[in-house]
Amino acid sequence: MELLDRPELASGLASGVLFTSLAVLVSLVSTTRLGRRTLPLGGAAFVLAGLVALGRGEVPPLQLVALAGLAGVAAASRLIGTARAVVAAAPFAAVLALGLDVGPWPARVVFVAVAVVPVLVAAFEDAWPGAPVGPPLFAASVVGVALAVPDTEHAAVLAGAAVPLAFFGWPLVLLRLGRAGAGAAAALVVWAAALDTTARPATLLAVVACFALLCTFPLAARVWRSRAAASTRPPGVAGARPGRAAPGPAPGVAPVLGVLGAHAALVLGAARLAGGFESVVATAIVASTCLACSFAVSGVLVAGAGGRP
Repeated sequence: MELLDRPELASGLASGVLFTSLAVLVSLVSTTRLGRRTLPLGGAAFVLAGLVALGRGEVPPLQLVALAGLAGVAAASRLIGTARAVVAAAPFAAVLALGLDVGPWPARVVFVAVAVVPVLVAAFEDAWPGAPVGPPLFAASVVGVALAVPDTEHAAVLAGAAVPLAFFGWPLVLLRLGRAGAGAAAALVVWAAALDTTARPATLLAVVACFALLCTFPLAARVWRSRAAASTRPPGVAGARPGRAAPGPAPGVAPVLGVLGAHAALVLGAARLAGGFESVVATAIVASTCLACSFAVSGVLVAGAGGRP
């Protein structure tokens, strides 16, 4: 595979191992002294590893400020809600999009993706708190992005930095992504991938589709909770805003492997099918199909959680 031969992948992997190991060390110390487990440091470790491996000057200072702002919005999204969080993320998304020399419509795609995808990815672990699959799902998405883009100069670095997350996230269950880290991490991947798609701008749609399951699961969980609340609410009583999912028991190995397999198939489809077209229309059709399939899979997962997504 061409990606494995890229020196950028090795550079990102070395940086990822370093920063992810430091995050795991902090998590283990916290477990020993404070009795806490699975600290939400995975996303932050990935961002630091990616920035260091990309090198000085690759991410301009203004874009770094925008990433920090998106991390703050993602962290606050639990309190302010998804819709308000997307609106709050828009100025930071505009900074990242306007700083790219990718053309008018790709810049608009980056703007929308950076405003929406980080907020939804940040909500994944809260939507399914019993399942320790956030880090490996995110890592698979980043690798899929690297497989989709025509030039892997930046995406390969981030793919390497994401690999340790998969190992430490599951089956070891030593790290979670965390809302702030997940938001900044997703934004960094979309922004860096845009730099690698200038030869085939339509690939940006495939990049977004690689995050499909992480984005659709929180939406499916919200729909489930809204419908469940409506079915148990007495007539004439106003409904409350759906809240955070109650922690449930951790799923067994078989369900986790099923989720990882389904996500891997969707990411591979988005990367190799949608990412291989020159036509924007053809790419959009395949990417939309991946999103629809992801929403269906998310609905099955939510229902399979026994009504406690």
